[in-house]
Amino acid sequence: MVSIRAITAAAVVAVASVAAEESKDLYHVRVPKPVFEMVYKNHGSELDIWETRVEGDFVEVDVYGTAATVQKFQGVDSLLESSTAEAVIESAPVSMRSQIESEQTDIQACQRQTDGYLKKLSAPYADNGFFDCWRTAEQVFEFIDALVAKNPKYITKIEGVTKTAEGRSVPAYKISTGSSAKKKALYAQGLIHAREWSSGASVHYALAAFLDGINSNDASVMQIFEEYDWYIVPILNIDGFKYTWTKDRMWRKNRRAFTKNGRTYYGVDLNRNFGPKEFFDKDGKSRNPNDEAYPGDKVLSEPESAGIFNFIKSIKGLAGTIDVHMYAQSVLRPFSNQGNEAPEPYGSKMKALGDAVRDAIQEGSSVQYDSAPSFSGIYYSYGTFKDSMFLEMGNIASFTLELEGDSFVTEQSAIKDVGSRLFNSFKRFSTEMKNYLA
Repeated sequence: MVSIRAITAAAVVAVASVAAEESKDLYHVRVPKPVFEMVYKNHGSELDIWETRVEGDFVEVDVYGTAATVQKFQGVDSLLESSTAEAVIESAPVSMRSQIESEQTDIQACQRQTDGYLKKLSAPYADNGFFDCWRTAEQVFEFIDALVAKNPKYITKIEGVTKTAEGRSVPAYKISTGSSAKKKALYAQGLIHAREWSSGASVHYALAAFLDGINSNDASVMQIFEEYDWYIVPILNIDGFKYTWTKDRMWRKNRRAFTKNGRTYYGVDLNRNFGPKEFFDKDGKSRNPNDEAYPGDKVLSEPESAGIFNFIKSIKGLAGTIDVHMYAQSVLRPFSNQGNEAPEPYGSKMKALGDAVRDAIQEGSSVQYDSAPSFSGIYYSYGTFKDSMFLEMGNIASFTLELEGDSFVTEQSAIKDVGSRLFNSFKRFSTEMKNYLA
């Protein structure tokens, strides 16, 4: 079992690294659309934009950086004749260093309180103390592998569906109540972006909840597995996720080292590294390897993205995919790479399916989610997993599901609540899929 001492040591290193960095905070800025568009065009590669929300003629922007970085949004107004309002920093910046330090303290306390959770592992698995805390990659796979050992009839570990840039094996897990030639398959993944811890924990919860439903003979779950098998990749970006525990909590990309113009850089945004080729890097982000959305030099240049693409391509009867992220509170359908919905009849069917998934994940919560095509935001994104799945896997239903939050650092006490609602959305995705396939 992974020791608490090792986790504590990793937390200390991560906090020390944050302290050593140039001071970065989370700013919430209200920006006129023309100002945002100019700043993004001229300085987009320098900005770590966490979320954007369009509100009338303004864009609400969460941007992580130094005060000097955020000032790029101010002083632009005079250059734009059409702009009659100024960019406004709406509130005091949030100290991410303080949030990360507090998070690490909470994790250590939670790990101590739940020590021995594996020894107590029994159904219902979703109630286990594992889900009380943020967990390391080692703990995640230790826990899920224990579920496999206890449920060999229903869950299978598929070893090495791909490898990471640092050589780690990425497993997938297949949940099934029995094979049938008529069965279709559904796929979900978490943590393609390393810092989005809630996306991973919620996917892990949903996996456990599916097994609980099967073991309790829940009619709604059993009906799903009469028609579908589920394939789940708990952590796609293992290298990056481990790095968020040991070095930089805010790390997003993978950890491949590469040389460009005589300099060594680290990391490609895996969610900008997919095809089709004609939509790859249309915004020119490959010019700056430091860009948080750096897509690499070519489609599927990364072992994680290339391997998972080939694995998914091998899944027989694949009907749909969900890529779980945070924290835009949205169920996003194609496209990110163009200003169109999917062609009919897929566009209307995808909207209906996305609306149903949205209704399921917000049910029983005060949090409201959007259901929309990705292009409805303020800028396009190229090379996303979701668009690739639809365009290159035969028009399957493909979604990005953005969970809730105010930043990438959220309370671990919310894992079970958010996870249970993500599970509900996975169930709704399954039951409504028949309408998409009709």
